[in-house]
Amino acid sequence: MNPTCYVFKHCADSFRLYLGGLTTIQGLGLFSPNRKCCIEQIYMDSNPQVPANSDRVQTVAAAIDFLTGLPPAGPFHFQCSIEPGTTLSTHDDCECHIRAADADEIWRVVDAVQPATHAATLRAKLEANPTAYLVCEPDGSIAVYANFDAFRASNGGLA
Repeated sequence: MNPTCYVFKHCADSFRLYLGGLTTIQGLGLFSPNRKCCIEQIYMDSNPQVPANSDRVQTVAAAIDFLTGLPPAGPFHFQCSIEPGTTLSTHDDCECHIRAADADEIWRVVDAVQPATHAATLRAKLEANPTAYLVCEPDGSIAVYANFDAFRASNGGLA
């Protein structure tokens, strides 16, 4: 699994990581299946849709099973809390936003999506270029784009 791009940001109360090109289920799959998880929001066509039985979801594995069992739908927004102190939100099922109280959680996710030979270099580039859009190629080379417009222009308009 190789996200199309990464954006890292350190805020006053949290660390944030954006992963482009990952589905909601792939984003959930970055976390241990046994971690406690609570679905907070699901929006389909801009309308809140909290399907029946979503309150029974208590782990990441159960959240994956629950989402896999939903009928096919167009783009949707999803948000869940993952204990301790992490939030995963997805947009249009291809953009994962992770907010964590601890930077180690963010770096563990980076380590999970990149081969060990590339992860350390990517982590260093993310820390050195907060809010920039980074693309890590399969060979480990990393392109840095100052903003979304620069990233989009260099990648054929793809986000």
